[in-house]
Amino acid sequence: MVQLISYLEMQPSFSKNAISIPSSGQFNTITAQGRTDPNQNTGTSIHNCGIRASDDLASSNETVQTYLGRPWKEYSRTVYMQSFMYSLINPAGGSIWSGDFAPSTLYYPEYNNTGPGSNTANRVHHRAWPG
Repeated sequence: MVQLISYLEMQPSFSKNAISIPSSGQFNTITAQGRTDPNQNTGTSIHNCGIRASDDLASSNETVQTYLGRPWKEYSRTVYMQSFMYSLINPAGGSIWSGDFAPSTLYYPEYNNTGPGSNTANRVHHRAWPG
């Protein structure tokens, strides 16, 4: 189950969703958040969720990269906490959208997650992104 809850201004919620196969040659990105001003009180939080592959992705012979997120605009802010991440998550965690677009303005912390996809040792934001 993936449950996405944007906090403060926006509060969409998705439950019992799973990550599916993208179009050929593409990859999965669970979130793509962005803000136009660092003082905007928006962001995305994923809390107490199970992040898993859908049946079609799990049974596929394709190698599909699945990332926790990527910036959509500058000041992107997404928090993953206390969730179970299955092995489909790419060890880098995040995907860069376009070259060196916005890495110094991003905030992608992870807290107390479990499962084979939760290891943060090789997360891209630990090298270039704060969080």
